[in-house]
Amino acid sequence: PPSTFQLPNLCGRMPISIGPAQPTYNLPSYTIGNFGGHQTVALLTANMPLHNHGTSAVNVSFQATTVPNPTTPASAPSTSNPYLGASGGGTGLATIWSQQLESPVTVKGLGLSGNTDVAGGNTPVSVLNPYLALNFCIAVQGIFPTRQ
Repeated sequence: PPSTFQLPNLCGRMPISIGPAQPTYNLPSYTIGNFGGHQTVALLTANMPLHNHGTSAVNVSFQATTVPNPTTPASAPSTSNPYLGASGGGTGLATIWSQQLESPVTVKGLGLSGNTDVAGGNTPVSVLNPYLALNFCIAVQGIFPTRQ
């Protein structure tokens, strides 16, 4: 003989009524014994609304570690000094001089603004608690169960 008395196992579940789908309320159909739902759900980036983040008043400081150091007249760029160009006219060479700069050169006072890329995906998240579909039989008159 069965010892469970044929009772449904509702441990951690809520009972829901069986019945056909109800599109008006966005409800699916449930038959006796259907179960589902989750106690917890992890949200993913795809579940978040589409959004981005603004950035403004971001101050940027950086150091330039490669600086030109021309100390001799130049007539054409070279691999060691590609910063100077050839003379434009006449037969004489252009004499271009520069003071040596400090290394590294610190550049300050630059600002950035803009937006991050759009994130999120508006994918819905099921918030249905764990459930078990049952057929409710409720006695409204008399003694239940009847005695024989």
